[in-house]
Amino acid sequence: MICHRVLGRRTQGFSHAFLMKGDGWRMTDPWVCAEQVIGKVIAINRNGSVVRLDTPLRRLQAVAAAALSFVVAGTLMVMRQGKQLLSVRLKRL
Repeated sequence: MICHRVLGRRTQGFSHAFLMKGDGWRMTDPWVCAEQVIGKVIAINRNGSVVRLDTPLRRLQAVAAAALSFVVAGTLMVMRQGKQLLSVRLKRL
């Protein structure tokens, strides 16, 4: 089973669609219809302890993690493009 963060929700007629993104991915997934979602993760077991994910603090942390994953992905993309540009310029010299 794969779990993604929900970054957005919109209404389509009488149904909802969700914009999701995996933490390790640079891009969001295409919009997913509510009928395709099979559940919601509200807790995980970490080192024998149950960690609730549906508290206000955990929701805030999830939003911060999602935003950070966008920043990191964008930074890596810019760094790769800069490296390629520098490589092209060095080859011309």
